[in-house]
Amino acid sequence: MALPQQLSNSLSASSISSNPTLEDPFFNNSEYNQNESSSTILLTLEQALNNVQEYDEINNELVDFFIQELSQGLQNEFDQNLYKELNTWKLVKELVNSKFMFKYNKQDFEEDNLIEISKIKLNYRILEAKLVEKFYSIDESFSELAAIRAWLENIAPCPSELPSHLPGMATCADALRKANDRFITKVQLDLDCEFRPNGTQLTNEAKQRDILLSRAIFEHFRKGSIDDAIDVAIQYNEPWRVATFNGAKYLHYPLPNDYEQEFSGNFNRTQFKKRMEKLSSYPKFNPYERALYALLSGNLNQLIPICTTFEDYLWAMISCEIDKRVEFYIESKLSELENRQNRKSFNFMTLNQMLKQCKEFPTDPLYNQNNCFNIIQDFLIRGEFEQLFQYAKVALHSADGNWNNPTLKRFFAHLYIYLTQNGIELDSTCLITYINELQSVPSRMVALYCSKLPLKDQTLAYSSFLIKLKKDKALRDEFIRYASGYGLSVKDIIMQTAELAMHHALGSLPDLLDDNLSIDEPLPTYDSSRTKKSDQLLVDSISWVVNNPSTYLESAQLANKIIRKFLIRGKLYQARQLIKAIPDTVREEWVSFQAREYFEDDQLMTSPDLIKLSIVEFAQHTQLVNCFRIIWRLRQSFKENLTPDNDGFTDWKKELENLINNMELCFSEFSGTQYLNYPTSLDEDNINENEILRRLYIPELLIQIHSAYLLTSDIFHDNPQRSLEQLLPFYTAEQAGEHFELLNLTNRLKETTELIKLTSVKMLDLEGIKHRKPTQTPNYQEFRIRF
Repeated sequence: MALPQQLSNSLSASSISSNPTLEDPFFNNSEYNQNESSSTILLTLEQALNNVQEYDEINNELVDFFIQELSQGLQNEFDQNLYKELNTWKLVKELVNSKFMFKYNKQDFEEDNLIEISKIKLNYRILEAKLVEKFYSIDESFSELAAIRAWLENIAPCPSELPSHLPGMATCADALRKANDRFITKVQLDLDCEFRPNGTQLTNEAKQRDILLSRAIFEHFRKGSIDDAIDVAIQYNEPWRVATFNGAKYLHYPLPNDYEQEFSGNFNRTQFKKRMEKLSSYPKFNPYERALYALLSGNLNQLIPICTTFEDYLWAMISCEIDKRVEFYIESKLSELENRQNRKSFNFMTLNQMLKQCKEFPTDPLYNQNNCFNIIQDFLIRGEFEQLFQYAKVALHSADGNWNNPTLKRFFAHLYIYLTQNGIELDSTCLITYINELQSVPSRMVALYCSKLPLKDQTLAYSSFLIKLKKDKALRDEFIRYASGYGLSVKDIIMQTAELAMHHALGSLPDLLDDNLSIDEPLPTYDSSRTKKSDQLLVDSISWVVNNPSTYLESAQLANKIIRKFLIRGKLYQARQLIKAIPDTVREEWVSFQAREYFEDDQLMTSPDLIKLSIVEFAQHTQLVNCFRIIWRLRQSFKENLTPDNDGFTDWKKELENLINNMELCFSEFSGTQYLNYPTSLDEDNINENEILRRLYIPELLIQIHSAYLLTSDIFHDNPQRSLEQLLPFYTAEQAGEHFELLNLTNRLKETTELIKLTSVKMLDLEGIKHRKPTQTPNYQEFRIRF
């Protein structure tokens, strides 16, 4: 399946702009619903992303998906970035396969091999092939080198095609028929004969043929296709080359316990390699012929001249490095087994050294050290996966459009998923970056990508996405269902989204007032005119938790948080709006929960005791706000100031009487709740905030109720007495100490004492009782104006 043209364009250097937009058909919600091809791609990618590996099995489904799609995309039109991304995925696959195989397929050298050798009294050198096999499984750096070489061979260009007949080519049969003696036959069949004493020189036509043939054979070696190289040699009637290629094989002598019973390799491989090294420097051979011998002998100096690209140089250096390390290991083990000193010594190179040297060779026109994918490959080759993601975390947010674009964000998101699927732990920032990019075009894939994050990041990432859906409830519900479908915790997400909505509404406002704050003036009363847009957003944030049954119980905690934010700023009206936003279904769930005693089957985010405490606190806040609301209504009604001569006086008086009775009942219920006075062990997080709210509201409520009774005492003559009967107990007996302390801490004690005096004098005046005037008579008219 070829990639759509849009993807090819988005991967090209010219398509990267300073204001990148998401133009990836894999994830364009509207496009994949309309376009059958894009829909198929999406479903295939979704399956690859969702694939879960079995224990001890590598999961290559995702990387194979991209290799297939990018390969077919390149068939339509060559694009350099598309090509480099494809090669990068191939490198990633080889490296991960190497790590996985090394981790799970370590092999122990079989002691039985040594026993069998001692029985048949053979040279330990017959273990060469077994030693090399062991070396792959015990040395991780060597295994990585082999993986990088396999990648370099995989991405190498296809070998040149040869015509069916080359100039100067003669068949073996012709050569044998024309031969008068054995030496002439060798001259015809063996190219090395030219190097021997008394050898016959080749014709120019034959030399041209050998250049073409040597180049084609070497290109097969460069591609890692040794069997194809042998087939070419056989096809063009040069069987001596087959023997030459087999001369470098490690020796395998079948032992009785071996599955592979065929003999292979070269008993004289050491001498053979010395001969190959000498031939690789012979100036009369063409460069490709010398390179073939150099490859068989590990002679790097003769491989470099025919390299033309950065990948060629790196392949040559790694191939020779592998050859050195294998020879050293074989010699070391044989020396150990034969109880002799190792006669060989090598200078090994690290990958960093090899990469540095490769960059100093003649410049490859297609290789740019600043190209994003070349930088990525550089990190991967060095095995620095974590460092790569730390680098990308910064680069993807930089001003450099070559990095800060959807293509690279998409690549790193999928690279993160693929690597973590196969057990490599990495920083998840790059995947979160791509998730944020996808949010501009909402798709169910956002939920899928969030499910690939670590558990600690999933909730916040998806909540940050949901919060941007604003008030579209239907769309919100749809994406909550997607979250559930991809295994995300719906309850955690909803609670986190509500918390985010609350904090967005608060903006830069402080969470708490100073613990030592002193209130010299009464708080603003119940007033709707002070409502701001941020207040309504704060009220709206509760809708996330009260519209989903899974969070009904936990919603009480969030509701209390928001109410506290309002109360601590004196916004009683806004607090009541929040209280009204709690549906009856939620309140019924709370009541039912309060009556329960066992909670074994509940999946609660907090303890049942804390939830019950939250429900009690909500009820206390409700009673407090209702008290202030009734007082505010009483004041608004009293402003009409009707007299018995006015029409409607009776109704007005009746309304005032009802409000006073409601106020008295509401305060009576509230006073029995011990507002926010909980055991420390149950409410450790809110100790300071509880104390602040008690200092703010309990003295204020006492004073306003005193004032309300006194204000209406000219109409209802028993109000002063009712005031003293209801409020004086709060300054005496058991509660005297607590409320006296609150009044004193908030500098309201003097004001309260003045009200009690004024109420007492008013009660005596209304009853016509003569009394001694206080030395400082309270000014009742001034009080009315102030109230």
